[in-house]
Amino acid sequence: MKRTLRWPKGIKTAGRMAALVAAAGVAFAAWGQIKPPASDFREEKIGIDMVFVKGGAFDMGCRADAHAADCWGDEKPVRKVTVSDFHIGKFPVTQRQWTAVMGSNPSKVKGDDMPVAPVSWDQAQEFVSKLNTMTGKKYRLPTEAEWEFAARGGLQSKGYKYAGSNGIHDVAWYADNSGNAIKAVGLKQANELGLYDMSGNVWEWTLDWVGSYGSIKQNDNPAGPVSGTHRIARGGSFRNEARRNRITNRGGDKLNVSFGDLGVRVVIGVDINTAGTGAGGGGGSFTDSRDGKTYRTVKIGNQTWMAENLNYNASGSVCYENKESNCNTYGRLYNWSTVMNRAKSSDKNPSGVQGICPVGWHVPSDAEWTALTDFVGGEKTAGTKLKSKTGWSTDKDYKAATDDYGFSALPGGSGHSNGDFRYAGGYGIWWSATENDANSRDMDYNNEAVNRNRYIKSSLLSLRCSQD
Repeated sequence: MKRTLRWPKGIKTAGRMAALVAAAGVAFAAWGQIKPPASDFREEKIGIDMVFVKGGAFDMGCRADAHAADCWGDEKPVRKVTVSDFHIGKFPVTQRQWTAVMGSNPSKVKGDDMPVAPVSWDQAQEFVSKLNTMTGKKYRLPTEAEWEFAARGGLQSKGYKYAGSNGIHDVAWYADNSGNAIKAVGLKQANELGLYDMSGNVWEWTLDWVGSYGSIKQNDNPAGPVSGTHRIARGGSFRNEARRNRITNRGGDKLNVSFGDLGVRVVIGVDINTAGTGAGGGGGSFTDSRDGKTYRTVKIGNQTWMAENLNYNASGSVCYENKESNCNTYGRLYNWSTVMNRAKSSDKNPSGVQGICPVGWHVPSDAEWTALTDFVGGEKTAGTKLKSKTGWSTDKDYKAATDDYGFSALPGGSGHSNGDFRYAGGYGIWWSATENDANSRDMDYNNEAVNRNRYIKSSLLSLRCSQD
């Protein structure tokens, strides 16, 4: 990751399951995956050591203390944040651990006990998904708040500038002592929680989209903005000056970008789905247990919607222009038959059609789309209020979006069975569960409205799911 990495231009800031108790003392959680005990444990299959972090409240960001002179503007304003209990990796994921899960090693400088790097955010998500399949647990990337709380030392924090000390040489590999080379994990001093390399060695991806602290209203288990183009990375690296290795420093990059000093650390924690405040009632997130992908959510009126397009790799779905990078940005495109998954048409509110949505979610009906646009002031202006502020074509006819409710609609375009793709960046089109040659809703870059249209069922369009 580049030393000068800063904000990208333009960013403004389930049913219950029978319990099984194993000899190790772990149990099945309500979502049906193995829940670790409230103590440190070792993932024996992979060799990952996990440290238990007792949750609590802390001041997140750059404080007005002796270290304030080194802080950047994006580390402010300071806000009181609360995180629940979680487990976090004692070390960054090593090359040995990555290879055990993925079967290959992307690292350019090899060493079993060195952090795996380079790793893109997309690759980190694939690792987490496969790790969950292998272990039966529910690993994920840390939220930015969880990462900072752990780096600070949690409830045992002594207020250090770096993770475990005010002296960077004690705890971090950075530009002045690394010889510009990645190092094996755990060679420096641990922080108050016994975590190593939270400062320096490699940057570590988090779940959060890049965004300003001032724009984030949620303070209990916050998960950052509901959409964006770049994800947050934390911790600094062996290539960076001391200032970049502080525990409050923030970096970030695109989802498909990887550098030789960009790695990953995993956590097991709560499903981040805590309502905040704001016009839409706040946002959260959930993880699709089928593939480990995490989606932002937003409550608008009495409905809770996914704040990202579905990106589940169902048979018959495609990426725009068959490029995986477009799936990462816009989600996948589906025909109506795939979306419905043999279910019958419905115009009920809620539709009752799960289709290919995750458990606990459903394909919204035409009536549900109408309820959404009515709540935000009617179809004629709903597009302006529901579209993401970024990601749309901005030519001379562009109608600026405000994304007042955090729905963050993105223009995924459309596709056809003949291989023709059109309009990504300019138009977003979403299926409903209501059949009248399959009703849909669309939004245009040059129109303030949400339009109600019909598309032939073989068309390839986006999907937003609504919570049951």
